[in-house]
Amino acid sequence: MNTYSLVAIEDLYIISDAGWGEFMTMLEYKAEETSSRLVKTNPSGTSQECSKCEMTVSKELSERTHHYAYCGLTLDRDVNAAGIFCRRCWLWKRPKYFPTVGTTESCACGAGLLGPL
Repeated sequence: MNTYSLVAIEDLYIISDAGWGEFMTMLEYKAEETSSRLVKTNPSGTSQECSKCEMTVSKELSERTHHYAYCGLTLDRDVNAAGIFCRRCWLWKRPKYFPTVGTTESCACGAGLLGPL
């Protein structure tokens, strides 16, 4: 927490066990203690949205590659979802851009792999 000013997680409201709740409490405490920001983002649709053009691209769970002919983006499905996750977490600071573009900031999900959107 001392290294990053922002910690972003998926808001997994479907997990309701005591261990997850305790982890969230500790994470929130540590973020406040270190003056970091904890951002929870909605995980819904991250595997269906295109990280380049933001259009919905329906696919089956068995499809491991994200491909959208309209904008030409082809990526591993998980890398595309990570891009959407980062965008959602960073919207408060840099709309439509990943945080590492033109800055010294970093994002554990690999932000910057796709460049500016």
